[in-house]
This record gives sequence, structure tokens and C-alpha cells, in this order.
Amino acid sequence: MSTSATATAANGLVVVGSLNMDSFRYVDALPEPGETVSATHFEEGVGGKGCNQASMAGLFARKTGGAVKVSMLGCVGSDAQGKELVRSLVDNGVDTKAILTREDGVRSGSAAITVDSKGENTIVVHPGANYAFGPKDLKALDGDLWTQAAVVLCQNEIPIEVTSEALKRATADGKLALWNFAPASRTKVSPSVFQACSVLIVNETEAKATLRVHLAVDDTNVSTSGDSQDNKDTASHLEDVAKSLASSLDDKVPIVLTAGSHGALVVSYKQATWVSSCQKVDKQSVVDTTGAGDCFAGVFAAETARQVAQVSANGLDHAILCKAATLACTAAGLSIRQSKALEAARSEAKELVAKAMAQLQEARDALADRDREAKTAKEALDALRAKHETLERKHEESVEQQREAAKARRQQEYHPIYGKLLHDFGYKKVFASEPKKLTNKSVVPVWEKQRIFRPERARQIAKAKKDDNRFGFPGVITMFDLDAPDKRGIVDGQHRIGGLELMLREGTWSDDNLVLTEVYPVGDDDQPVGDLFMEINQSQPVAEMDLPGVADEGVRDAITRAADKLAEDFAAMFKPSLRCRPPHLNIDNFRQELWESEKARKVVTDALDTKKNDPEAAQEALLAWLLDQNAKLQARSDAEWSESSLVRVKNQKTLVTALDKARKNEFFLGLDLSWQ
Repeated sequence: MSTSATATAANGLVVVGSLNMDSFRYVDALPEPGETVSATHFEEGVGGKGCNQASMAGLFARKTGGAVKVSMLGCVGSDAQGKELVRSLVDNGVDTKAILTREDGVRSGSAAITVDSKGENTIVVHPGANYAFGPKDLKALDGDLWTQAAVVLCQNEIPIEVTSEALKRATADGKLALWNFAPASRTKVSPSVFQACSVLIVNETEAKATLRVHLAVDDTNVSTSGDSQDNKDTASHLEDVAKSLASSLDDKVPIVLTAGSHGALVVSYKQATWVSSCQKVDKQSVVDTTGAGDCFAGVFAAETARQVAQVSANGLDHAILCKAATLACTAAGLSIRQSKALEAARSEAKELVAKAMAQLQEARDALADRDREAKTAKEALDALRAKHETLERKHEESVEQQREAAKARRQQEYHPIYGKLLHDFGYKKVFASEPKKLTNKSVVPVWEKQRIFRPERARQIAKAKKDDNRFGFPGVITMFDLDAPDKRGIVDGQHRIGGLELMLREGTWSDDNLVLTEVYPVGDDDQPVGDLFMEINQSQPVAEMDLPGVADEGVRDAITRAADKLAEDFAAMFKPSLRCRPPHLNIDNFRQELWESEKARKVVTDALDTKKNDPEAAQEALLAWLLDQNAKLQARSDAEWSESSLVRVKNQKTLVTALDKARKNEFFLGLDLSWQ
């Protein structure tokens, strides 16, 4: 038997059990068979006896100095519920490294809980991944987790063969094996498993089931409590049940029988002691008894692990068991005042409950000499009552704030980068975005395969908006969002973003003037981004040299620089229209003509080869060549212009007009194609 475990430096607690996602339905009265009732409200939260007990133990251990390391061993599905279960345990200070995740489609366990106005409840459990947990999955007990453990706590919501193996393994390795026999198993369990326990934790129903089903003891001679409201009669009946169970196990396994508002009865080594909560629980304050038994078991196990150094070679001390049970009763009494105890553990109210439990534990330790410190204990309990009243008030305020916050989140979803979500089309989302975030290139860069950025175009956009801002910001900025952290970018609208950046810098545009953006989720690689770019530009054709992967970056850069320089020096001869008339040129058409010209491209490539890929040197070489070509055209006579077959206009009258304008501005490249 594990009750003879010797003291050890290890004092960890390992909880082996179930993890469920609970759904709570609150009703005025529990339905009768065949009856349908409406719930007043609905909530969801984490649960399962193993998860609940580990969470309460972890929270208690954290608030009593962290001397006890609490670990959880169980099984969840690979669904969102499984992730939430693990996260909640981590939040409550529980080590989750030993929790197994099933990747074969098995869902996490779940429970449907109905609670009436009196705090009574019914529970229906779907085990899910909990029943996919087999004895072979106890291999985690071979590592540091098991070496550091002094106490193992089990329940009955996973396969009984797993529980039996864990209890027997704990006994064999000299650890304290605590078994909360709940819910009462309908599958017969060998008496040898009960004999392996250090402590058996049961309520009245579970104790009777153990006697009748598992130990084959006739309990007809055990007194019944009936409908009597006499506390003495009830206590006597429960003592009969507990002592009968202890006797059936040869008085070698301590029994802790939980009795609701009556407290708990500790029967060990032929001693029977009633213990109760240090703070009276008013029936009118009971909100929900769900989880009270789990709270008791978790705190009892954590306190037992904390006091493990006091376990003698002859077994657990009766006084230690009574002290642990007293703390557990107090914690359980506090928990039934809180709706959905495990979920509230992440709120400020639950933190205050845990703090009160820790202070209560310190007070109970200080009462070792009751006569000497009775006055101090009373003052501590009075302070605790006042603090708990504050807790209840703050909990009500916290619940209301959380409901309002949840309502606000549902009404307005906000992305930290893209801003307010206006509509989700499925294949894309549309946002109202803040200009400063859009122009932050470290957060929202321009797609690296985008066409060359031209500062002049950005300046033109900024000037146009400065002159006339009646219609807000033009168009929609198109972005992509890869399925990876910080992988996003602008695929259409880089010049408008450039203009926006200039206006913000000059103070002609406010960050409060939101910009319309559309964001396409495109998976986890760049290929769909290129497809998106091509589709967007089908209605606005892109020059061949600007297509992804067509032009060498150095050649394209040199051509763009030279064209921009000419457009700057001969501004009157460049027009924004793609169909401008000779001798004028459109900058994008001119860049494409330079790219298509073998002569111009050779000038650039030769310069890049000579100057070791220096784009500025290539720009200067191309610019000098273009100016030379322009000078040759300027030297032509009227007769030569009339005879040229490469003049861009065929009508003689139009040629005369265009030639006058070219001569006036000393720019002829837009009038003749011979330079190409």
C-alpha cells in the first residue's frame, strides 16, 4: 500500500485524468423526463474532472508560494477546444508537457451541464479523446515528471484500466496515490486497485457504489439518512457509510467522505473526524455547485503534496489529512459562490478567491495552538469575510464588464494593422485603414516584384489631392496576406501610398482620414501573389518590362532613371495620357520603347558590363546616347523630315505643327522612330 511511502525531496503533484470543454445551460428548474425547458443564459468553459482538479491545484500551489509543481497527464483532440483546454491549464500554473494531442480526428471531450436556480446540476459527458487514452500512453511517467512527483491524483472519467495502472504504478514507486472515485464507475473494479490507494475520496453515493458494486459488501445494514433534516442523524449515517467502507478495506486505506454543506469526514487508522469550511456558506449565496467536488480534490491533493515531508514511514498522519480536508472544504465552499469556477479562474474575481484561500491556509496553520492564538485567528477570519464580500462585488462588476466587452468585440472587429473590418467576402476582406500604418514600409512593404516605383507619379498624386480633396483618397489599395507571420505587402497602389506618405509628411492629409483597403489571403507562397497582380492589371495593361521576371532589374532601373531624367528636363514634352500626340511622349510608353529598342538596350548592358552593374553609370550612358540621338534629329532640315518614313505623323500639316513645337522645346525623340 502507498500509505507507507517514505518522505522524499520530491513534492510534485501529477493529475491523471480527463479534459472536457463544458457547455453550461442555466434554468429555473431542472427538466423532468420528457420535458423541454428554456435556459436563461448559456456559457462555455473548460472542464473535465482531471482538468478542473489540476487547475484548482495549480492555482492553490501558485498562491501558496509555488512549492508544489502541478502537472497534468491526459489526452485532447487537435481541435480548437483541445488548444483552449491546454491554454487554460497553463494560465492556472499547470505543466502541460505530458498532455497528448490526437491527430486522427478524435474530438476533445465535452460535457453538457444544466444548472438550476438553486445551484443543483445534471451533467452528461461525451468522453471523446479521454477514452482514446490507453495504458501505453502512460509512458510520460518514465521521465522527470514522475521522478519529481510525490502525489498522484486520479478520477474515473478516463478508461478504468488507465486509472488502475497509474494508481498501481504510483504505489510501486513509493508515491502517494489519491483516488477521487468520481463519477462512480459502473464497471467492476478489482479490490486490489482500492488497496493500492493512499487515500480514497468519495461522496455518499460513490461510497455506497464502491461497497455494493466493487467490494461486494451488503450495505443494507448501513443506516440511511432519509428525509431527516437533523444534522446529527445525517452525520451518524455518513459515519456509518465511511466506516463501513474503511472496514471493507481492512482499515488500511484512509477515507475522505465529502458531505456538501456538512463538510467532510476523515476516517483513517480507526479515527473519524469531521472537518468543515472555515467560512460558513449561506445557502442563498450558492450559485453553482458544479466543480465543488473537483475544487475539493484539487486543493486536498496540492496541500497533501505540500506537506509530503511530514509523511512518516508508518503512513499518512491523521492530522495532516484533517488539515488538508479543512482547506479543501473552505476552497470548495468559496467556489460554489462562483458561476463556472474554472473559467472564472482567469478573471480578477478568481484571482481574489485564490488569494483568500491562501490567506485562509496561512490562518489555519497559525491555529496549531488554538488556545494561544484563538484571538488572532478570529481577527483573520473577520478580515477574510470582509475581503470576500469585496470579492463578490468585484466579481459581479467583472462579469458585467466582460459581457459588455464581448458585445463590443462582436459589433466591431479591429485588425491591429489593417484597421476596422468593413466586410468579409471570404476570398478577401475590406478595411478602413489608418494612413500612418499603410505608409510604414517595415509593417506593410510593397511587393518586391512590383513595377518600378516612380517618385514623380507619387508627387503628382499628392499635388492633385492637395489641390482638390473633395472626393477623399482615390481608389482602393490592394494588399496580399501570406499564411505566415509578417508576410504581407502592397500589390497595387504603390504610387498612391507614396503620395499619401508625402501628404502626411507635409501635413495636408490627416491620419484620421481613413483609406479603403482590400486584403487577399493567398496561402503560403508567392505564386498566387503574381496571379493576383496579373489579374488586377488586365484592365490596366502593364508594360512588358514591368511584368514579374521579364526584365533584368539593372536594365529596367537604368531605363527608368534615364526616362525620368528626360521627363524632368523636357517636362513640357511629356504628357500623362497614354495616347498623347507627337511630338509629346507618355513616360510609360517611352520606357517600353526604350526596352524594345535593341540599340538602347545594348547601350545599357554594355555600360553595366563595363561598370560592374552600376545602375547610375548605365543611366548616364543611356541618357548621353539619347541626347545624342535627339541632337541628330534636331539637325535635320525640313526636307529630310518630309522624306523620313519613320516620322510618327503622316499628315504634312500636322508634321509642320509638331515640328514647330519640337524645335521650340528642343526635343525630337517623340516625333521620329529612327533612334530606335
